[in-house]
Amino acid sequence: MRKVFYISGVFFILSNFTFCQSPFQKIVDVSDFTGDTTITYIDNMDLQGELSVPRDVNGEIVGIVEFKLSSEEKLLNLVVDIFSDSEIQELISSQSYLKTISTPNGKILSASFAFVNKEPDVPLNKLVKLSDMIKEEFTLHAEFERDVVDEGYVRCTYWLFIQLSEFIE
Repeated sequence: MRKVFYISGVFFILSNFTFCQSPFQKIVDVSDFTGDTTITYIDNMDLQGELSVPRDVNGEIVGIVEFKLSSEEKLLNLVVDIFSDSEIQELISSQSYLKTISTPNGKILSASFAFVNKEPDVPLNKLVKLSDMIKEEFTLHAEFERDVVDEGYVRCTYWLFIQLSEFIE
């Protein structure tokens, strides 16, 4: 009988641990300047912090002139397919934006989400699904101000709520 309780206890602990796991880490930050609260769900903590950046032949950091997702329309259609109408309104009202980290050749390594002053009432598993699909199906084209000779990581922000507002009108 003791063995049954032990096995049941271990199973209960492991099942709760497994189902409570999330690939995102939630970070809440309050701006000293504006007082805005930003809630960020980061999908890849290994890529946070100090990362190497693209550099030119002289070793200087090369700025980004412009960036584009491989298909903005496909991304917006994907959001419409994954989220309900009310969840999309939640994403818009929470001023959601997509934060990507990619290589200079466009491979997206991280697709995280941030929200300003309001956390949207959307299932976390849908954000996880969208993040995974972005990394699998999209690339990010960055135009640099000079030639890049030392590749590094490229950080970009895509204002999802603005694009969604215009897309669903």
